[in-house]
Amino acid sequence: MIAGLVDEPYLLRMEDVAQLTPRQISGIYYRPRNDKGAALPLPYAFETVAGAKARAFEILTALGMTEDEARRKVFGNAC
Repeated sequence: MIAGLVDEPYLLRMEDVAQLTPRQISGIYYRPRNDKGAALPLPYAFETVAGAKARAFEILTALGMTEDEARRKVFGNAC
C-alpha cells in the first residue's frame, strides 16, 4: 500500500506517508474514481469557511440541536 503512495500519481515522501492516519490512507485508496481510474474531486475539497459553517449548522439542527444552540456552537458568541 505504501509503495502506491510514493509512486505516481501521489509522489509522497516517506516522511509524508508516515504522518498519514489509516483513515487518510483508506480515503486515498478507496476514493471514488471515473471510468479511466482518475480520482473524482471531493465535494467539500474547495469549500469556504462560511460554507462549512453553514453546513455544520444544518447538520446540528438536523440532529436535534435548537437553532440558538447550533448558532452558538458554530458561530460562537459573535451572533
